[in-house]
Amino acid sequence: MPKIAIIGNSAAGNSCLQALISGPSASEITVICEEEYLPYRRDLLIDYIGGKIEEKGLFTCPDDFYQKNNVTFQKNSTVIRLDTKKQRLILKDNSKINYDYLIIASGARAAIPDIPGKTKDGVFSLYTLEDAKEIKQRLSIINNICLVGEPGICLALSEIITSKDKEVKVISPTRPEAFTASEKSEWIELLLIQEIIGEGSELKALKLSNGKVLEASMILFCGNYAPALGFLKETEVNLEAGYIVVDDNMRTASENIFACGSVCNKEGVIIKEKSWLQAQQEGITAARSISGLIERGNTLCQQTS
Repeated sequence: MPKIAIIGNSAAGNSCLQALISGPSASEITVICEEEYLPYRRDLLIDYIGGKIEEKGLFTCPDDFYQKNNVTFQKNSTVIRLDTKKQRLILKDNSKINYDYLIIASGARAAIPDIPGKTKDGVFSLYTLEDAKEIKQRLSIINNICLVGEPGICLALSEIITSKDKEVKVISPTRPEAFTASEKSEWIELLLIQEIIGEGSELKALKLSNGKVLEASMILFCGNYAPALGFLKETEVNLEAGYIVVDDNMRTASENIFACGSVCNKEGVIIKEKSWLQAQQEGITAARSISGLIERGNTLCQQTS
């Protein structure tokens, strides 16, 4: 029975798993996930922060999903290296996972720019459920928030913050027409954060590139995502602009390695942000490609036996 390893369990990784489980070919599947949670709707985290959806409403499968489908789920696990010659993954705890087919769906990571003071307590990025839970908790006890980055995300979060009667300042290059300034909200364009200021580890304020200082109890960096592919160093997996290059079947230059979701693009095409639906469809395509290879291999074995 072929061994299939999937790195990641968000939109692309989980849809790939679902398609493999429901497909015609039996296989031994292992899912490796850095987080401790079951698959959840990352695209609904802003709704969760705003109170439109409860935490339990984010999850896409029941607690016993992996057990019922005979899938090995390795949560809280980080892949640090891929050995394509031996067809195995090396994890942070030095354990190893062998594979016949590999699907890379490790998603993205939110990066906080290299600004003096960025490690102060109260400086956040938003990508994971754990991020969202801590941000939501902080919003309940503080009053001055600064949002930095992608206009669409900043707009949605600013509406949540002002609805809670708190002050928000947005630092972003383009102000959407839907944004309405008020005593509680301000959109600052064409300026950058020069320094994050605090006493010890405690966040107090930020300094803009024009010298102005803004009081802030929390700074939230929105967007600025990059593919999480550090484990691909010293491999022959082809990258372009930081993304894995795949064909129409989501296959990489390596015959038995596939990629889907935020980590990949087709050659010559750079899509920095994919929708949840796009990532799901890519996961399904990768699963169908692998199932087809397994079926052809089984047919060949039957014909030669």
